[in-house]
Amino acid sequence: MLAYILISYGPRPQGSLSDAHSGARVQRRNLRNFVQSREDVRTHRVVCDYCRKPKNLDSLPQLAKALSEARRAGISVLIDDFRRLFAHVADREQRMLLYDQLKPYGDIFYSIRTQGKLSELSEHQLLFHLSASPPIRYSVEPCPSRQQSLLERRWQTAKAIEESIKVRGERADEKALALAEIFMSLKTADHGPTYQQIAEEANRQGIRTTRGNDWSAATVYRSLKRFERFDAEGPVSGSA
Repeated sequence: MLAYILISYGPRPQGSLSDAHSGARVQRRNLRNFVQSREDVRTHRVVCDYCRKPKNLDSLPQLAKALSEARRAGISVLIDDFRRLFAHVADREQRMLLYDQLKPYGDIFYSIRTQGKLSELSEHQLLFHLSASPPIRYSVEPCPSRQQSLLERRWQTAKAIEESIKVRGERADEKALALAEIFMSLKTADHGPTYQQIAEEANRQGIRTTRGNDWSAATVYRSLKRFERFDAEGPVSGSA
């Protein structure tokens, strides 16, 4: 795993990155505390960009290089807080541009604060990050010195899996609600739309599945099955 630091204030660091630079000190401590708390995480090295007002990914050459390298190596890039990437970008249009440039690396870009990947951000989380403003304040507490027992580690793993399932379920519910709205907008007094028609309209509106793919009749059907009422008055199944 590669660790990433973005310095957006203070003097440009001279030579190698060190804790002496106030812009890097907190981020380095957060990264160090997180890695020390996780037996399954190892960092290969720390890379850093200095940019007061990023405009796009070209403004962050070390991040762009790290993401490309990590993809080739099959590893991840770790940042303490995604908000640092957007807080100093001038306007929403440029923030969306930067996010769109980062999306292809969403499955390998990991945030300590969200405990997840960029691709796993919900719509509400994404809006929260795109609306970030400086200064960014976030701190990771150091790991207790005592080693965790096997039972504790298994319990924490089980809780993490449970939370992951919950988050995925919430995202799936959000998508199902969006499809339900499309269903209601296409429904006429005589008949309802087909699953294929709902899929085409969702794709036209730029709505994607929880995995970021286009909708098909089959995925629309599975999503709308989350609402039992669609069994009774749902779309016409003949074209699904």
